[in-house]
Amino acid sequence: MKVVLIFSLLILVSCNFPNQEEIISFDSILLDLGKVEYGGKVDMRYRFKNETGKSISISQVIPGCDCTIINGYDSSSIEDGAYGEIRVSYDTRKGIIGVYRKDLHVFFKNVKDSVYSLYYTGIVTGNK
Repeated sequence: MKVVLIFSLLILVSCNFPNQEEIISFDSILLDLGKVEYGGKVDMRYRFKNETGKSISISQVIPGCDCTIINGYDSSSIEDGAYGEIRVSYDTRKGIIGVYRKDLHVFFKNVKDSVYSLYYTGIVTGNK
């Protein structure tokens, strides 16, 4: 009887304490670059805060197309509460004239849901 009571109590206690979520907070997952003249590159930065409760690092950043250039990112250890950054450029000569929406994917080490998708949008004006 005592075993059943103790087992029931353990189940009840475990249900009342959900697992802490691992959170990586980006300042923005969508950047609006506005109007951009054809022929150049536009630089942008995605800034994020590690709120996972542990040290993390970026293992890889993959662009969605060849017009998105990954200029660099913080690949070293980012402690809980610290900020990291991903630096990207958009090459208008490899994109289209008109409205666009591009993406990139960030892979983190030591994070349960390790893939984050980021986006940027704008309008390329001018002629090829």
